[in-house]
Amino acid sequence: LPVYHVQVTAGAGLHAARPGQQVRVPFTLTNRGNAPDTVTLLPEIPPGWSQPARARALPTRVALAPRASVPITLVASVPPTGASGTYQ
Repeated sequence: LPVYHVQVTAGAGLHAARPGQQVRVPFTLTNRGNAPDTVTLLPEIPPGWSQPARARALPTRVALAPRASVPITLVASVPPTGASGTYQ
């Protein structure tokens, strides 16, 4: 029987940016299952933030062979009026 298990591993550490800058958050998708799988990416960014056009061009669906991994980087622009704080 096929086993479906996709793991998301975030890059190490905190990712900081100041108002008006971009923040890059790397992560890795790994198919831990024994069958091919497809993952749909639906990134959520804080209200008022935006994604640069190139970042929006990243695939929204990723096909993974069994035990395959793919690195992905989420890029978001902090608004010039962005408040200090921690966002998840």
